[in-house]
Amino acid sequence: MKVSMQQIADRLGVSKYSVSKALSGKPGVSMETRLEVIETAKAMGYRWRQKKTSSAPVDKELPNKKYKRPAAEADSQPFIFVLMDSSKLNEVYFWNRVLAGIINGCNEVGWNHLMITNSSEDTEFIFPAYADRSACAGIVIIGDVPASYLLSLKKLNIPIVLTDHEEPLSGLDCVVNSNFEAARALCKRIIDSGCRSILFIGSDHHSVSFTQRWWGCQNAVFEENQISKKQLTLRKWSLPSKYERWLSVLEEKIAGIQQDMLPDAIVCANDEIAFDLLNLFKKYHFSVPEQCKVVGFDNTEKAAHSIPPLTTVDLGKEMLGYRAIEALQRRIAKPGSPPEKILLTFRLVERESG
Repeated sequence: MKVSMQQIADRLGVSKYSVSKALSGKPGVSMETRLEVIETAKAMGYRWRQKKTSSAPVDKELPNKKYKRPAAEADSQPFIFVLMDSSKLNEVYFWNRVLAGIINGCNEVGWNHLMITNSSEDTEFIFPAYADRSACAGIVIIGDVPASYLLSLKKLNIPIVLTDHEEPLSGLDCVVNSNFEAARALCKRIIDSGCRSILFIGSDHHSVSFTQRWWGCQNAVFEENQISKKQLTLRKWSLPSKYERWLSVLEEKIAGIQQDMLPDAIVCANDEIAFDLLNLFKKYHFSVPEQCKVVGFDNTEKAAHSIPPLTTVDLGKEMLGYRAIEALQRRIAKPGSPPEKILLTFRLVERESG
């Protein structure tokens, strides 16, 4: 699907006019906005003719050219493996957008990409017989993988970058969202609006991101209680890790709750949980935000069109994937450099639900 300037503008919360100015190199927008527009456009796969005299700074550590392989290997076009759990393939609002960013980055560099799906039961990576090992530039892993599976990948001695996941003891580069900081800021905003009882809905085994968001909420409530003595309360509902089951469990909980037992606000670990919750609240005649505020994470496309529109946090999606390719380029250019953790910033998106 062709990406438009309006889609870029909607993603960043700026006008289409500002996007046009930024991409054409014309004056009238700040350097910060210009760089943000350019990076987002690249990550979303938007194509435009860039001026050679771009005002954007160049990172000298990243190769500003296509990956070149030794002459002896030049007969095969370089490619990367993209590894993703098969359960994520049908999730179009987050994981497939991360994948789109990876593909756009590969296209810019001149790499092909080969998708490899795995599951939580897989314990070892087997290099596919159809792939040319000498042409493999690296591996990008989307989300988490079992420890034994990751160990078998490391034994290949091929550059690896983790995306939306980190393994501190692995010695691998990673690109992640600032989940803890985002949750902390979102929870503080809820507290500042007058909420005293907060419920977090997530899953203990779904992803590291969910856990980090829970920690961020815990930190915000703990700090506020220490400073202001407001005696805030924070509870958690943990749903099954598989989406097919979490909806039924969530409905059981909502069906059994009394109106006077509702918390002041519910923080959902992602937008999908929030959408399900809004639908259930409508079914069981609870009013949002009058009786209970509802907020989410990820700022997926449906968030602006839910009823009511969802307050959420805009986190990296295409940019996660795009920056993973940049990190892989750097690892290839500087194989002996220390591992890096690239932390993408967040943006609160305030709408009517909370």
